[in-house]
Amino acid sequence: VRKTVTIHFAEGAILITNDKDVFLQGSIILPEEFIKGSVGAGDAFVSGMIYGIHQQWPLDKTLHLAVCIAAMSLSHESSTDGMKDIEQCLNLQKYGFRQLKI
Repeated sequence: VRKTVTIHFAEGAILITNDKDVFLQGSIILPEEFIKGSVGAGDAFVSGMIYGIHQQWPLDKTLHLAVCIAAMSLSHESSTDGMKDIEQCLNLQKYGFRQLKI
């Protein structure tokens, strides 16, 4: 608690620590036909962040997972039916990531 601030947006996410370390993670460049809806994408992102923090993963790996899970949630119009296991979510990185700059 009170160690980081994370902001998720359509182009990706930024995480800043109390020590002023900055982590950027671009969103996945998904094919248009993959995207069926965006309901629940923010919640999916947060679930990835919570999982990574719970597993004590490095922050960059956690942010990466969160973006992949958020992307997977876009595959269905409902907020839950598009979700798959972590491995399948991480496989979406095959599409590449947007480049973010500060």
